[in-house]
Amino acid sequence: MALVTGFRASELKSLRVGDVDTAKRTVRLRADYAKDRRESIAAIPDDLATSLAEQIKGCAPESAIFSAFNPNDASNRIEKDMKAAGIEKRTFGGKADFHSLRTTHVNLGVELGFDVKTAQTLARHKTAEMTLNVYGRANAERLRGAVESLDAAITSAENCSRNSRKEVKCEPMALASGGAISPQVLAAQQDEGSPKKGARRDLNPRRLGPQPSALPA
Repeated sequence: MALVTGFRASELKSLRVGDVDTAKRTVRLRADYAKDRRESIAAIPDDLATSLAEQIKGCAPESAIFSAFNPNDASNRIEKDMKAAGIEKRTFGGKADFHSLRTTHVNLGVELGFDVKTAQTLARHKTAEMTLNVYGRANAERLRGAVESLDAAITSAENCSRNSRKEVKCEPMALASGGAISPQVLAAQQDEGSPKKGARRDLNPRRLGPQPSALPA
């Protein structure tokens, strides 16, 4: 529940049977127990909704869902579970504790390509800066993928530039060898024979007189 909703330990403890809507697969967090004092509705996956439906069947609406859960002991409890599973508490990526489940919730959304607004809404943060700069982590694989994408873009641009230079150099050779003239070269030749933009024209042409060689001796 903590991993898929991002709920804090104290928020999980506050959940009541009446807060669960198994048909819509949602869980309501009441404003009185939310850190930001705002009521929110969190969507939950189908398998979790099914498990909750079995757990709360026949319970009163105000019954606590996790009655045996103690928020003050949450870190110790998860530390014991990690030790049993062989998971280190501290690694190069940071410290693993109960609150790190919330951090993982945010980062999984980023890894899956959620847009900033969606990630912020799921985390129930007031600003996107909090979501990305405080909870977001720069995953090594994501960084490597970004670098590979940059390299591919640079290589593609270099190839396009190189191919353009080759086309320009090949045009005179094609003319000299009697090859076909490209549309670009043909257009350039036609432009050379046409009046240039801005060139002055003689609007009052005068007829030329007879050339000296044509006059009688």
